[in-house]
Amino acid sequence: EKDAGGRYVLYWVQASIRWNYNHALQYAKQQANSLGLPVVCCFGVAPFPEANQRHFRFLLEGLADLQEHLKAEKIRFVVKQQPHTQLVKALAAEAALVVTDMGYVRIERQWRSELASALKVPLVQVETNAAVPVETASSKREFAARTIRPKIMKLLPKYLRELKPASVSKSSLGLKLKISGDSDITKKGAIDAFLKAFKGLDRSVTQVPEYFVGGPIAAEKQLKEFLDNRLPYYGEHRNKPEMHYSSDLSPYYHFGNISPVHAAVAVMTSKGPKTGKEGFVEESVVRRELSFNFCHFESKYDDFSCLPPWAQKTLKEHQKDKRTTQYTLKQLEDCATEDEVWNASQKEIIVTGKMANYMRMYWGKKVLEWAPSPEKGFQWLLYLNNKYGLDGCDPNSYAGVAWVFGNHDRPWQKTPVFGMVRYMGQRGMYSKFNMPGYISVVEQHAAGVRNPTPAPKKRARAETSRSASSAPMKKARK
Repeated sequence: EKDAGGRYVLYWVQASIRWNYNHALQYAKQQANSLGLPVVCCFGVAPFPEANQRHFRFLLEGLADLQEHLKAEKIRFVVKQQPHTQLVKALAAEAALVVTDMGYVRIERQWRSELASALKVPLVQVETNAAVPVETASSKREFAARTIRPKIMKLLPKYLRELKPASVSKSSLGLKLKISGDSDITKKGAIDAFLKAFKGLDRSVTQVPEYFVGGPIAAEKQLKEFLDNRLPYYGEHRNKPEMHYSSDLSPYYHFGNISPVHAAVAVMTSKGPKTGKEGFVEESVVRRELSFNFCHFESKYDDFSCLPPWAQKTLKEHQKDKRTTQYTLKQLEDCATEDEVWNASQKEIIVTGKMANYMRMYWGKKVLEWAPSPEKGFQWLLYLNNKYGLDGCDPNSYAGVAWVFGNHDRPWQKTPVFGMVRYMGQRGMYSKFNMPGYISVVEQHAAGVRNPTPAPKKRARAETSRSASSAPMKKARK
């Protein structure tokens, strides 16, 4: 039961760093108003597995936006360099109720489990980063997009609704709390100072504010830019890596700076073409929530053993197949392969913090082909993605890497090394897309050009390295 002697309702912000379409914040406000109490929010900034200064700058930019907005709403937002669980336990001592958003990856669930056991007041978890709540959509691990799609689409009209934010009846700005050392990160230079003083911060990866600025304000600008200029072409051109027609919302989804419900409502109520709207819902709702389903129902989502039995079996059967080319992890990280297409995709994520969506598939497939074993390739991909991608360490990342190795897919015609796992080769990329254009765009990014122009398309060229047959891939018989 709620603590009748509590001084406030505490919202532990963790996965939803925004005020707009934040159902957890909305619930905290409603509960506080019903109890005649103010709302206090908190976020503990501490080292996170595989996160570095690139990720933390993006995170802090979002926290600064939220801190400033909540202050205008008369809500105190405590941001402190301290582990989440320690900060929440300290503040929960005077709370009537603790509210939080939902997390999907292992460490987020561990935090919530630990606090649910330790706190003397209720901890209420509110789903706010999925359009359709994970366990409402399905009660099991889904096989593929085609199996979860009808379930999501059936329920979607119920959940794609506008959320008008509530206001609080009592201010918490003047409330004295039993903590000290929290930070005002809204002041000029505060984020740089915070990062400089951050103990244990990995500074090996450059920050990329010239490409992506974190926070709900930047997320709204990105959504508006997409609606105005890219949605009309999204349905037809979103997979073309040299053409910038993707939404670029994945970093903002990952840090909870924008709600998928808000984005989907904005797209579906826009004047954009039907193909673009349907494509957006497929990518931002169906595919993303398939990844939530995967991480929720598969505890080993970041390990080779998460793969379906047929994929594990066929990859192990072909593990000793001759590989015409092998690379070390360092060579991959340094973009030092003989495949200029792969090098460009790796360079793109290093330079900008994000990789073109379709390139992620090719990028992953080549690592499977070049790694000394499929197990090693699986771990290398996670390492590279999570280190450089602003949307790394996300359910979408884990599901994407697992797809490379056969998850959420089906058996295909056998090829060396891959077995019955789907193969992708350089020849196919050149025939489908303007690869010289993509490579030139990445090189211009690396040279500091913010709005690069792709080079013209050339004739398809032969593979630079390939272990599998050059015959066109055929679907396996059912």
